[in-house]
Amino acid sequence: MAIYVLKEYQRRGIGVRLVKLIVERLHEHNINSMVIWVLKDNPNWKFYEVLGGKYLGQGILQKEGADYIKIAYGWEDTRKILTY
Repeated sequence: MAIYVLKEYQRRGIGVRLVKLIVERLHEHNINSMVIWVLKDNPNWKFYEVLGGKYLGQGILQKEGADYIKIAYGWEDTRKILTY
């Protein structure tokens, strides 16, 4: 449901490598577009903009009786991610 990089390991390229691995697996199945959801309260949501994700909109995630705002980012062509 979610992947997070521990704070002490952030800014070491781990997140970029994880996203690239996902994109490579999608490409193996001829899937070249992608949408991800990130919690608005997550201070690292701009990471997806840096990777070229375009803001698509917001939604609500209901979990354990609480509502959380989530933001969608999308890529029409994920091959661009592999250049980072």
